[in-house]
Amino acid sequence: MSAAIGLNSVGDTGPGSNLFNRAMRRTERRTNAKPVMLASSPCAVVIASGDLTQHQALQVVYARCRRALELGTLELVIDMSGATRADTKAVAMVSAVVQRARRAGIPVEVRCCQMMRDWMRVCRVERYFNLRDC
Repeated sequence: MSAAIGLNSVGDTGPGSNLFNRAMRRTERRTNAKPVMLASSPCAVVIASGDLTQHQALQVVYARCRRALELGTLELVIDMSGATRADTKAVAMVSAVVQRARRAGIPVEVRCCQMMRDWMRVCRVERYFNLRDC
């Protein structure tokens, strides 16, 4: 388990703490967000489904995307087509991942449902992403 984001609460909440690890396990059970390295290509796919309005769920997705970038992938695909709920926090998370990947020279493809695309349009950032409809 690799997570580089704390929970922003009082006390010992760093990546090695028990509180942090318990919160991450609970969140991972609710959110399907695991990077998958495809054997045939150096591409990482992070699938995020379910309720993406929860802060902990977004932390898990962001940590998985960061981990995929740290593994040395040549392309990152974020598949959010299974999201049942999303809001501007999810758009901000995707923006942060895309910005980090661009600095590293890694292309990112975002697969999203119409709801996510609408939120990106509201935030006026739709044109900055390589979007694919599902």
